[in-house]
Amino acid sequence: MTMGPARPQDVATRGRGTSRRVLVLVAAAVAGCSLSGLDDQYRAGDGSADDAASAGDGASTGDASAGDGCKPTEDCTNGIDDNCNGLVDCADPACMAAGFACTAAAIPPGWTFVAYAATTRPVCPALYGAEQAIVSDPTGAPDACGCTCSGTSAVCGGTASYSGYPNACSTGAATVNLAVNNGSCAAVGTTITAGDSYQLYFASTAVAEQGACTGSGKVTSAPSPTLNAGATCAAPVQLGAGCSAGVCAPPTGSVFEACVAHPGSVACPTFGFTQQALVSTGSPGFVDMRGCGVCPCATALTCGTVSSVALFPNGTCAGGAALGINTGCQLAGAGASIGSYEVAYAVSGDATCQPTGSSAPTGSVTLDSNVETICCAP
Repeated sequence: MTMGPARPQDVATRGRGTSRRVLVLVAAAVAGCSLSGLDDQYRAGDGSADDAASAGDGASTGDASAGDGCKPTEDCTNGIDDNCNGLVDCADPACMAAGFACTAAAIPPGWTFVAYAATTRPVCPALYGAEQAIVSDPTGAPDACGCTCSGTSAVCGGTASYSGYPNACSTGAATVNLAVNNGSCAAVGTTITAGDSYQLYFASTAVAEQGACTGSGKVTSAPSPTLNAGATCAAPVQLGAGCSAGVCAPPTGSVFEACVAHPGSVACPTFGFTQQALVSTGSPGFVDMRGCGVCPCATALTCGTVSSVALFPNGTCAGGAALGINTGCQLAGAGASIGSYEVAYAVSGDATCQPTGSSAPTGSVTLDSNVETICCAP
């Protein structure tokens, strides 16, 4: 059959169909879609570019959410943004809500981060290490002190003198000098002559020779020491980040504080951890150096005027005296050889060493050599 010339409207229709198919092909290529089943796809939709773009967007979203490495919760101690919200450890509100907090400053070199309780020993908070018992602020009231004295006793010395007269104690005196000898029996070799008179020299006086004493204090009562019994807990294995100056630390609870520790007695850091406490990690953790000081001791003997001298005919002052000489004039009866004597005199006071003052308490209760410095935020 012979075809007639194409009508203008037919040409236009074919042109529009071809254009639509070209647009669909281009959109499919841009979206990365396969060309297979194009006719079906073309027939299912209206063939618009929006339909093809929507299909491409869903696949991209699925690719982005799968295998991104994000976790549902933040680990507050590893320095990583685990939940992919752009916030690390203590900077993440989730960590702050869990009680994690930034320390007052970075941990200085040579120092160790610890949880510190000054006056109690509770169980260490979660995530912290082993507990170390400590003591601090040991003290004790002074000891009550007495005295112990020792040394040599005092004695009465000096010289007792008497005179023998061939008459009634007027002229021609022959003087005999005898050591006072603390009133004890002493040997002498002399005689008394029958018919002579004897008289004690009126100025004879015994002289006190004080003893040499030493004294030491003695504890009569020792009050028990007092101290604070606390604890430290070792730092967690890992501390987090997300802080402007310090580190992100697990919660310490209401009893413990976040502090730093250093062996020995040292100055605190100049920033952040500036409040110092000295503690001991030893047992019992303190040394009691309290005691009593020296005690003054002395003798207090007073020796007075000689009142008489007794002369004995033997060497032991035994039996009756052959002659008792005093300040009066005594007439000797029979003559005799004198072998010993005793001097009598006034005496008072104490010849033994006695306290003359008190012993002052000394020393104090201090930490032992296991000292550690704890520094906390003020």
